[in-house]
Amino acid sequence: MEVDYDEINRASIDLLRKLIQNRCENFDTIDSGNEIKNANALIKFFESFGIHEYEVFEPAEKRTSLLVKIKGTDRGKSLMYESHLDVVPETSNWTIDPFDAEIKDDKIYGRGALDMLYLTATQASAIAHLISSGWKPKGDLYYLAVADEEGGGKYGAEWLINNVPDKIRADYMIGEAGGFTMDIPNGKKKIAIMTSEKSPGFTKVNIRGTSGHGSLPYKVDNALHIAAQIIKNIENNPPKPIITDSYKEMIDGMELSKLTTYFLKSPKILEKILPNLHKSDPTLARLLHGISRMTVTPTVINGGNKLNVIPDTVELGLDIRLLPDQGWTSIESYLNKMIPNAYQENVQYEPIVLQDNISDSFYDPFVTQIQQTTKAIIPNAELTPMFLSGVTDARFFRKLGMKCYGYGLLGANFSSKHMGSLFHGDDEYVPLESMYLTSKFFTNFAVDFYKTN
Repeated sequence: MEVDYDEINRASIDLLRKLIQNRCENFDTIDSGNEIKNANALIKFFESFGIHEYEVFEPAEKRTSLLVKIKGTDRGKSLMYESHLDVVPETSNWTIDPFDAEIKDDKIYGRGALDMLYLTATQASAIAHLISSGWKPKGDLYYLAVADEEGGGKYGAEWLINNVPDKIRADYMIGEAGGFTMDIPNGKKKIAIMTSEKSPGFTKVNIRGTSGHGSLPYKVDNALHIAAQIIKNIENNPPKPIITDSYKEMIDGMELSKLTTYFLKSPKILEKILPNLHKSDPTLARLLHGISRMTVTPTVINGGNKLNVIPDTVELGLDIRLLPDQGWTSIESYLNKMIPNAYQENVQYEPIVLQDNISDSFYDPFVTQIQQTTKAIIPNAELTPMFLSGVTDARFFRKLGMKCYGYGLLGANFSSKHMGSLFHGDDEYVPLESMYLTSKFFTNFAVDFYKTN
């Protein structure tokens, strides 16, 4: 079977630009996202290659997910390439049009270029070209592009696993995150593969005070003052580190010295060295901090409606990320300590998004296959496990018993620092080199996977 990687890459680039230009912005509301536009673009793309084995799901109007299923010739293991169709909204500091998909300086710029429409495009192009060439997988091959990943999955992955689990269940899945070079303190460069992630525990805190005239504040329970005290307590008393198996696996993968490894795995020592590490490598320091504990970040506050009226109610939004085995009890225990004793009866809180999570092992044979395919493209490449401080749709699919990993192939010149600044950031881009490498990876990996499964 001859494979024209240049042609696959050109198709990936053209498709990515269309997906960016469709502007599927997710504002966390039911009437945003409009993923039907990108789903239709993908349907048109697959049909142009003679592929008509697809199904669409629309739990809400225009909140569309697309499933393409290539039936296997035998009863081999099944593989899914998974991605999402929506993007976060544009921000105000872009220097170019975020939805023009401009190609400049060997990069494709646009909202969602990196997060994560480049995967949506390269996965589709790889499958389409393989199938149109006459290649057939031994086991079932799935392509799934979902709605609402950026909004929590209610109209996407979460809806799918709750309503049509048997249609989307595969043995293995490759989805979002990973594929970039980890800048490791010892100077080694390894490619990250996402094996574990934290889970969301987004929480709304409702604070009651006493209304009054703004000119008479003495001894009045101003709800904003109470909120400010809670926020200050969170800042001064962050959750303590907990060293989980997922954290240990990531530290071990860095192959640091025994002493450094010991330091990073010791909760007390980790707390002492993080400030100095932040001075030399702020990206790594923030990552290690994030994956070594539950994090609680105040992100939204609403209260008051007139300048001369003391507010009697305030709503505080907290972005809480949980470690494996943590849940609502962990959140309640922590927040109870952050509320001043005098105001315990003034404050109530409730979960907005609360989801469990499962991790997968870096030492699974599936990861070995990913490593082998990667080495055939980049001979000196080594993979290392990554414990993600954020979340992906993998947390849903793992509930179906699927082994899920986050991976692309962004190349040696694209590091964790790039990921940290460009994900949800201004002037987001993906390098053309990364498009070529990722297109080649997904093409080759499908072939390699079914040779042994």
